Amino acid sequence: MAIYHAKVQTISRKAGRSSVASAAYRGGLRLEDERTGDVHDYTRRKGVEESAQFGWQGERAELWNRAEAMERRWDSRVAREAVVALPKELSREAQVELVQEFAAELRNRYGVAGSWDLHAPSRASEYDDNWHAHIMWTTRQVDEAGAFGAKTRDLDNAKTSWVEVDWIRERWEVRCNDALETDWHERSLNGMLSEEELWAGPAKVDRRTRQAQGLEGAPLHHLTPAEVALERRGVLTVRAAENQDMKADRKARLAATERIAQTQQPTHQEVRHGGVEAGDRRGMVRGAGGAGGRAPDGHARGDAGSPGDAPERRGGTAGPPGGPERHDAPRERPALDHVGGGDPVASAGPGRRARLPGALAAVPPVEADRRGARRAPAGDVPPERVAGGRPGATGGARPGHPLAERVDRDARLTLEARQIDEEVKKAQGATPRLWAHDRTIRYGGRRVEEIGRERTALGVTDQERAHLAAEVRGMSPEQRAQLAQMYPHASRVTLARIQEMDAAALRLSRSQALNRGRGGGRER
Repeated sequence: MAIYHAKVQTISRKAGRSSVASAAYRGGLRLEDERTGDVHDYTRRKGVEESAQFGWQGERAELWNRAEAMERRWDSRVAREAVVALPKELSREAQVELVQEFAAELRNRYGVAGSWDLHAPSRASEYDDNWHAHIMWTTRQVDEAGAFGAKTRDLDNAKTSWVEVDWIRERWEVRCNDALETDWHERSLNGMLSEEELWAGPAKVDRRTRQAQGLEGAPLHHLTPAEVALERRGVLTVRAAENQDMKADRKARLAATERIAQTQQPTHQEVRHGGVEAGDRRGMVRGAGGAGGRAPDGHARGDAGSPGDAPERRGGTAGPPGGPERHDAPRERPALDHVGGGDPVASAGPGRRARLPGALAAVPPVEADRRGARRAPAGDVPPERVAGGRPGATGGARPGHPLAERVDRDARLTLEARQIDEEVKKAQGATPRLWAHDRTIRYGGRRVEEIGRERTALGVTDQERAHLAAEVRGMSPEQRAQLAQMYPHASRVTLARIQEMDAAALRLSRSQALNRGRGGGRER
């Protein structure tokens, strides 16, 4: 499984750091800092597999000493760095090419120069898949002749830095997925993939959180270098122990999911004959290959749901047992169990609903009866009729109240959008502006757009709200209480509309009475 990790950080004198020392450590080199006279010797360091410069023709020591000499302040930011995880599925050559292309993309966007180092994982620990790269670049632009220019302030400005960091993380995700897909296609053409790998397709990385991806469990803790060093010596820290527990829990969940999938998946022979084993817990019997065949209990299989009818559902007719199947018969259209009535949510089946946007896919499908009226799924509402007829009557009435359900869902979404707008306004006016505020603004806007699409799919109009208010006006108190219990948001909106209608009617009657009084006075 490919793992995504991309972190952007700065190297600042304020923290007591030096770009020369950082470059020496990451490259396993011996470099002298001309500004301070310190010599940083990390030649005994192991694990540095590849190193190179980009946007610079000279030596690494010259590059970073020039970068240090260009800064005068004691708290200057002298370099920036991106630490990225390399997919273990890629070969060494593919990893090097991936880092080179990403470094070139940074050069083209910011006009900077820098160096990168590819590090291998430590073989003495459990992190044997921790292939990663350190990419350092200058805080100033560097032209083709090697002359340093102005500072790149896009990553220093609080209003634009998070946008640039998000762009770097997104570009690393895209680059990794492209490299994984290219490597998978090359290995498949060369016959180097197993059958499971072919069916699984190329691996992918995802920069979203586990919650956004729909994965269970909390994310692992990021261990500091000191915690990793202690773990290598056999000292287990609290965060490292929690990571081990979460890894064991994930493996157990994955193993259980695979066992369930294996028990529910029919074999190739069973699929060929249109049935499954008799011992399967779904209660099916293995078909004999013909529509007129018989199950082991002696009963004929002729209903639409029997395994023996699988060839007809595929568009052909079954031949004799063991013989070839005929596919010359016309294919029948399957009967539609639900009519969507133009609702994109209702007309989408389970497979298509899974591909809808998150909030839209969560909306229950709205079915329709023979008269074309929209109604909710029967399992989601009580059998009593809420509006119309006598209270509690269940004769031929439809369960629930379809219009109240749609108005309730629309009102609930409207309230959520209003609350998100308030949070976004608070984040926009916050001082100082923090990363959490920018994240609230960004994701709040996306959620509001999603709510707008969902409300458009519901299609509730003002005329329908007025119709519901007129219907609720004629209900008994018991019916109103039952409606408020089932659809609280619709009840609140409807009662507010009734009050507005009553106030408007009262103003109209008073105006008419006043006009009649004035007219009568003139007649006298």
